Amino acid sequence: MVSLLFSLMFQILVMVCLGFFLAKKGWFSESTQNDLTAILVDVLTPCSIIASSQRPFSTETGEAIFICIGASFAFYILSLLLCYGFFRILPIEDNKRGVAVTASVFANTAFIGYPLITSLYGMENMLLAAAFGIGYTLFMYTIGVRLFSAQKEPIRLKTFLSSNVISVVVSNIIYFSPYRLPSDIYTVLGMLGDMTVPISMMVIGASLVGVNVRSIFTDKYAYVVSFIRLIALPALTYIGLLLFGASDIVIAICTIMAAIPVGAFNVILAKRYGGNVEFSNQTLIISMLFSLITLPLIIMFLSA
Repeated sequence: MVSLLFSLMFQILVMVCLGFFLAKKGWFSESTQNDLTAILVDVLTPCSIIASSQRPFSTETGEAIFICIGASFAFYILSLLLCYGFFRILPIEDNKRGVAVTASVFANTAFIGYPLITSLYGMENMLLAAAFGIGYTLFMYTIGVRLFSAQKEPIRLKTFLSSNVISVVVSNIIYFSPYRLPSDIYTVLGMLGDMTVPISMMVIGASLVGVNVRSIFTDKYAYVVSFIRLIALPALTYIGLLLFGASDIVIAICTIMAAIPVGAFNVILAKRYGGNVEFSNQTLIISMLFSLITLPLIIMFLSA
């Protein structure tokens, strides 16, 4: 599993470098990045979630899905409250505070979390990862957007009806029903979902053009965010689910999903809503580097 993780990280690094190179050459314009961002958020990620509904229904999995959904809501509500209170105490700049909270709470769920869970536990357990990710979808596109948005986007009811939320609901309806979509449709959805990781990593790489590399490693608050994201929150998730009496597979999937580095959408949505993109990039890169150490250790611990 550890070698699989390092292989995945290497692939991600190559794709980020490719996006950086293309943007540096002028072949990956700002408008192209914005268009691809919209496609990633509204089309490709929902396709990958719905594709996971193909597996046969089982009572044990059905119960695990509901536990993961409950764990998701508990995780995001509590972590948002804790992190918001924590960063209100610290003397961090106002234009970084919202990003610090969202970066601490919202992991790279779609781009690293889902592919990693699929690689470690198979596509049949993607539904559990998606169930835990439902809180991400609900809170990232509402409270998260408002926290790091320069314009302080208002929270509207229609925000809860994003394509990501709808895809999670649809995938669970299909899974719990006796019916499945035609195999050809699942094939198309899977092909579209497979495009998520390479395109997202290329967009992130392109956004790094013009960033002062030296300055990435000089912000102490980016290290604080990484500690919370990679160590504190997964530890709390593991302890909470262990005390609750959840199954080993639920504990493993939820803990790993909570231990993923800072989310790529923090950078992508910061670009979309005018947030602090530079600090978002700092937290993303530093947490990605440290996750090369923390994630293998967590996976080995869960596998012991």
